[in-house]
Amino acid sequence: MAIDTSFEIKNKVVVFVMLSFSLVTFGQDNQLSTLAKSPQVNLQERTCAGVKHNNTDATRKKSSEDKLSEEEYLIKLSKDYPTVSTTNDANFLGVPNNGTMHIEMKEGYNMVGNPYPSGVNVHNFIDSNETINGTLYFLDKVNTDVAATSYATLTKIAYVSNSNKEDLSIGYFKAGDESNWFINTAQGFFVKATSDSKLIFTNSMRRITQANPDFLNSQTAIPFKGLYWLNMTKNNGVYSQMAVGYSPDCTLAEDKGIDGRNINQDFYLTSLIDGNYYAIQGRPEFTTEDIVPLSYRVDVSGKYTITIDHAVGVFKEGSQNIYIKDKGTNKLHNLTNDSYTFFSKEGTFVDRFTIVYKPR
Repeated sequence: MAIDTSFEIKNKVVVFVMLSFSLVTFGQDNQLSTLAKSPQVNLQERTCAGVKHNNTDATRKKSSEDKLSEEEYLIKLSKDYPTVSTTNDANFLGVPNNGTMHIEMKEGYNMVGNPYPSGVNVHNFIDSNETINGTLYFLDKVNTDVAATSYATLTKIAYVSNSNKEDLSIGYFKAGDESNWFINTAQGFFVKATSDSKLIFTNSMRRITQANPDFLNSQTAIPFKGLYWLNMTKNNGVYSQMAVGYSPDCTLAEDKGIDGRNINQDFYLTSLIDGNYYAIQGRPEFTTEDIVPLSYRVDVSGKYTITIDHAVGVFKEGSQNIYIKDKGTNKLHNLTNDSYTFFSKEGTFVDRFTIVYKPR
């Protein structure tokens, strides 16, 4: 079964914001026809750095702060379309893109997408584009899960999920295979440009993709001694996720392509670098003396729970304890053994929690 959604436009980008991913058409000239491969979209009234998603069937989006590089459209499917995960055929008609491509960007957040009929290696893409901050953001919302955080975050070291129950990427960007991660065919995402510039795509970034992806070649992975993911969860199961990892290639400052800034606004758990909020952070060589400052924001007063979602390397299977220190209650809790539940008032808090690796 295919969704009857097609367009004939010239020199424009059509973005389909879907259940667990966005689709961007690829092709040339004025014969582009896209049949989306996902059941549900959410074009809620929400702003990310001035990018507004309006609740209309086909809407050109304009930004008051960070103008988008081309004319881009969000497409809303019919309200009676299934709200459960459904697989459909996606047919792309026209001449696929090939060779080097340049996409105009304005300083700030830009909505872009993989223009090729093949995957694009994440490491190659980030390393080849000097004028982006090195973090990819994926809008991941469904109408049936409106309480979930909106954006999932990806760098060269980790993928941080939001709490969308249909997030297929949770098992897609697997820890330990970072150098082989790729941006799928027609995948849409946001990047932050550090200046007015051009985003580049080249054939050297491209990878063969299949149902169970294989790759023509891979990039050298960043050597990490350990990574772990923390969730902060509401009573209704909605959570925010963050990740921390350790490598001699990292610093305590912001490292391009490694550290990923948080852009979720209403509900989040993050680490801190120079007072800024990060969904993903890489730190130097691991020692048990290290202290990781955390920040969080909650939109409702109540009870919340912090837990280890998963871990690799030195933190795998509890080989290294991870403690959370609560300055508000003067408690030290071993997250490796159990989750930590606490009460919080509504607001943003930057000095209540720290992560440590031994009792202190």
